[in-house]
Amino acid sequence: MKETELKNQTIDLIWNGYTKTPERAKKVGFSAPYLVNHQVLVTKANQNITSAAKMRGKTLGVQTGSSGASDLDGSPQLLKRYIKNQSPVLYDTFNNGLIDLNAGRIQGLLMDEIYARYYIAHEPNPESYRVVSVNFPSEHFAVGMRKSDKVLKSKIDAAFEALEKDGTMAKLQKNGLVTRCRSNNVELKAKGIG
Repeated sequence: MKETELKNQTIDLIWNGYTKTPERAKKVGFSAPYLVNHQVLVTKANQNITSAAKMRGKTLGVQTGSSGASDLDGSPQLLKRYIKNQSPVLYDTFNNGLIDLNAGRIQGLLMDEIYARYYIAHEPNPESYRVVSVNFPSEHFAVGMRKSDKVLKSKIDAAFEALEKDGTMAKLQKNGLVTRCRSNNVELKAKGIG
């Protein structure tokens, strides 16, 4: 859907947690990556789910069309083989999945680690959640745009580079807002991840 909106010029950029994948790169132009992310399993701590194998026979949720859904199908040996009927419950948003997790309708939710940790940190009882690593490959968030928007891509990439050159990235690192960035291929990893 996001890609359709981009193509139809309803939007100009896809920025919010958009993973650069080979399949998406066939349709969308991408900036340099700006953030490293992982897919994680979010559970309620009282469920005692400490690994993917502990999801055996339990219900998993995942957002439709997300990187998590792709990872789940692409590496079924890591998590999908354990879940009930080897088929997840699909959600249109992470928020809807989190509602069902909190209500006990699902026992795990596969989602972006960045969003998971942010969400949990802002919950009244963050200690009631557990974030479980599933060892899916890391992914890179990048800004998505129309392939024809070469000037826009150049400006966004230059802005990321300028943030590094002018010391902004170093300040973010010093303040603990960024734990990793690298010249010429700016990658950021948000505080509190891993």
